[in-house]
Amino acid sequence: MNHKNLSKEDLKRVKLSYFVIPFVAIVIASVLITSILVKEEIDNNYSYLERNSVILAKSYSHILSKAAKSQSIVGDLLDEKINVASKEIAIIKDKYPNESLKVLADRFNIDVAYLYNYQGKIYESNDGEYIGWEPGKNHPVYNFMKSEEDSLVEEIRPDSENGVLYKYGYYKIQDGSFIQVGIQAEKIESFLQEFKIEKILNEIYSDEVIEQACFLDNEYNLIGKSDSELTLVDPINQEVKKAIENDQEIGKVIEFDGEEFYRTFVPFYVDNEKVGTLVISQSTKEISESSKKILFGGAVILLGVILIVVIFFYIAYKKSKEAISEAYYDSLTKLPNLKNLYHFADLKKIKSSYKKQENSWV
Repeated sequence: MNHKNLSKEDLKRVKLSYFVIPFVAIVIASVLITSILVKEEIDNNYSYLERNSVILAKSYSHILSKAAKSQSIVGDLLDEKINVASKEIAIIKDKYPNESLKVLADRFNIDVAYLYNYQGKIYESNDGEYIGWEPGKNHPVYNFMKSEEDSLVEEIRPDSENGVLYKYGYYKIQDGSFIQVGIQAEKIESFLQEFKIEKILNEIYSDEVIEQACFLDNEYNLIGKSDSELTLVDPINQEVKKAIENDQEIGKVIEFDGEEFYRTFVPFYVDNEKVGTLVISQSTKEISESSKKILFGGAVILLGVILIVVIFFYIAYKKSKEAISEAYYDSLTKLPNLKNLYHFADLKKIKSSYKKQENSWV
């Protein structure tokens, strides 16, 4: 502070502008720096959520892919089991006609087994039922009997007599007769249930950080979802579609019932062929709470900095005011001192007046 430029009024008070301007500048700088640091920390939290969501979705996609492969393998094994059972029972019955069909069915863990003569009429069954039954035209049994195939395993279908779902297999014997064996679909479905997509999605949903898991086909149709109240509201916009079509993972923030979620879309493959998209939704509640804590912490730090600056400038202002008072005013009388007189008086006029007075005395 240049004291030579001080007016008489300045000696009685210190200009606040000398302190307010740097104070405001420091506060603005503190606000900007704190805001940048807080935003960066919040952005880092969301970036972590995005990375973690993709990693989590990829791991579940891998599990789902393995399950799909396992289901296919199990299906093939069941077909093979039915095929082998029908063939072995046919060979045994051809070689040992008196061997009980019931015993053979139990041995191969088959639910039903029927022996047909060359005319297509049942003459023996493992449960004693349907003896004498013969299929009509276009019946699956009739079609097999008339075909050139030696063996066949059908897809699951209802029995034409009792409506129970079975998976049937057939094998022809050299004399023209043939055998039909079947396993109840209920048992097959119960076994395959472990590999069903809905079950796996619900297992994914059981993870406490997952709010919903669902699966979309390549046409973005919902194939299966976990038991969650969260709905798949307008999940596929053009940005998401473009990413999926380019075999890329993508995440989006959505809102449902006033709550925010982070939804990740991961392309799903089986044997290197894309068959759909796995969609994982996570709540951002933890991130939001963390962001609020960061904002609160930033506000506390900012207020602390402002308080320190206020105290510093207050002390500086008070010290400056005291220094000026001590320099230009008498400490006892509080009247202007000699230094004050020298600072403001015109010394030439004083000297001239003094000489005139001196001459008048002479």
